Amino acid sequence: MKKFLKTKEDFLQYKYLNIPLNVDESGYTRYGAAMYFYNKGLISEEMLEKYRICCKFDSYDPKDTSY
Repeated sequence: MKKFLKTKEDFLQYKYLNIPLNVDESGYTRYGAAMYFYNKGLISEEMLEKYRICCKFDSYDPKDTSY
């Protein structure tokens, strides 16, 4: 995805998308960034759903395929 980042906002949202696990409110931060990239067509609906499921739990990794 990094090759599709063009604007300052893209880079900021990418940083939010990759915020470390177990940081307070990190699940919601990642989900917000995922919605940003979904609206730009860079994340699939399936991946967005994984971020939604994980958003309530700061320790859950949405990139983990076991969800």
